[in-house]
Amino acid sequence: MKILFNHMFSYAVEARITDRNYAREFLLDKKIEEERIRDCKIKIPFSTEEMEKLWKSTEFVPFADMIVYACYSGWRPTELIRLKVKDVNWEENYIQGGIKTKAGRGRKVPIHSLVKHIVEKYYNEAVSVGSEYLFNDVTKKTGIGLSEDQYLSRFNKVMERLNFRLDLTPHYTRHTFITKAKSREVSMNDYILKLIVGHTIKDITEQV
Repeated sequence: MKILFNHMFSYAVEARITDRNYAREFLLDKKIEEERIRDCKIKIPFSTEEMEKLWKSTEFVPFADMIVYACYSGWRPTELIRLKVKDVNWEENYIQGGIKTKAGRGRKVPIHSLVKHIVEKYYNEAVSVGSEYLFNDVTKKTGIGLSEDQYLSRFNKVMERLNFRLDLTPHYTRHTFITKAKSREVSMNDYILKLIVGHTIKDITEQV
């Protein structure tokens, strides 16, 4: 709520409705912060077993393959549904996109070899229906592309169909990618990981 008020007052100052951002002039009670930390759920990424189950379901559960792709790319859910056909570079094997932050916008995410066929499938579907967006529900005659609510609905249906944990949300795909990239098995270079997921690079040497 404090963040929301901060944005509202910033807008009000810019629109000259007020000359002060009151949201910046108060601090939250220490107990509130302690409660937030206590109630914060530890995000556990998709397990190996869950990923195997997802892979096996791609042929018969609609949109399961889209979730698999998300786990191999690290896009935020809002970024994933905004990817466009023109963003796919087949020659250099990457998709360019991203929103939210300066570091995240316009970044290039490699297409992993294991999920390339999934991208090709959605790419061809998008071209066939004349959609500018990469991910669509071609079973519907209207609504080219997917809204956040539509993607969430389809994600939840997959989770329910596979009897997955109730706490899983679309953002867990990004968390799964980052966790896997940092694992001992993969050990992705931290600089490369930041470039792919759109995290700010603060180290001056890395920036250069």
